[in-house]
Amino acid sequence: MEVYQKSKKLAVELHDLSMKYPKFELWELGSQLRRAALSIPLNIAESKQFYEGNEKKQLNVAYGSAGETIAILDIIYDLKYINKEQCDRFTNELQQIQKILYVIIKRIKAC
Repeated sequence: MEVYQKSKKLAVELHDLSMKYPKFELWELGSQLRRAALSIPLNIAESKQFYEGNEKKQLNVAYGSAGETIAILDIIYDLKYINKEQCDRFTNELQQIQKILYVIIKRIKAC
């Protein structure tokens, strides 16, 4: 799935970014960002392991994790751990992922 590949790439980028935080944030906001971002591709992958009709739960979790990741980016921007360009780029990518997930979830519900 394209959305899986996009979210996996983004999770790796956000992981690398979080490892550059101040030491005291590595296991606070850094860990939270890594877990939220990683949850997106993991839940997309897990959705494919369910019988047809049950995958929408995991896709909804992935959608929610993308929203959580956006909120964390907003906070780390306010803390000046990232600049506006970085925040906007990552937020836009996450919103694109959410749009794709939304379409997939709607298609599943319609079936």
